[in-house]
Amino acid sequence: MINIPAYKRQHYLPISYLREFAQPPDYTHIVMYDGINHLPVPVKSQCASKYFYSKNTPKEAEEDFSLTVEGDYPNLIKKIKRGVTLDRQEIFNLIYVLFVYHFRNKSYENTTEQERIIAVRRALKAFFAEEISPVPFKLMRRAGKELFQGLNNWNAYTLKSTTEKLYTSDHPVNLFAIDKHVRFVILPVTPYLCVLGYNHKKISPCSSKLKLTDVERMNYVQTAQSIRAIYSNEDFSIADIQKIKRIFSKRRKADRGAIGTHYRATVVKTEYWNYSDKDGFSFLRVND
Repeated sequence: MINIPAYKRQHYLPISYLREFAQPPDYTHIVMYDGINHLPVPVKSQCASKYFYSKNTPKEAEEDFSLTVEGDYPNLIKKIKRGVTLDRQEIFNLIYVLFVYHFRNKSYENTTEQERIIAVRRALKAFFAEEISPVPFKLMRRAGKELFQGLNNWNAYTLKSTTEKLYTSDHPVNLFAIDKHVRFVILPVTPYLCVLGYNHKKISPCSSKLKLTDVERMNYVQTAQSIRAIYSNEDFSIADIQKIKRIFSKRRKADRGAIGTHYRATVVKTEYWNYSDKDGFSFLRVND
């Protein structure tokens, strides 16, 4: 028997997230399409790499995110699925998780010469300082006060599709910028629900329902931003596969993010989509 070292395989997208898109009744497998292969795969086999965050302290690295605010994600999604209104702290926790999921992803190149777990912590801190709030904060739950101040201008909103299904991918958190500043973020959380995190001074939701054009746009962004694969809880149709292949052939490779240093300061090249009302979403409007 081959003994695999504990914590060697480290997930850059949590199993708890992908399980929401898994196949019933046991929710252990998810349908994956990568441009060649189209088949159900074990959820736990996806979005993980050998010692992805740390080889020196793998146990601490694997547990780091789950012991901070991110550990609340499964419970928050349960509440959202039941239609329970989140309190203010829960909203802040959820929005923070969206950014954690984005920056911890494999898509971001780590050029800091530090282990990725350290680079991700620094990237989050640098991003918040530049884009969210100048108020400093720590990544631990005990820093709730600083986190509250840092996210004071942000809110969250749940959007629902009643007919068309949402895809997810191995890089599912989409950041959208207006005038080169991130103003809202979207994450599909189930095949029919997604979460919108937004700066309420810049963005106003105007509907909780996703139109067909919204779902098509979101599925396009998921596919175009993916690293290797997209996922669903059921087989993709032939028409969907043809469409996905076309997007894969033009998948953006030059716009991948990076975490680096410059004179000891952390420098983050953030991945985002430039947003305009021309090809935008029906469920929000940009404030004047």
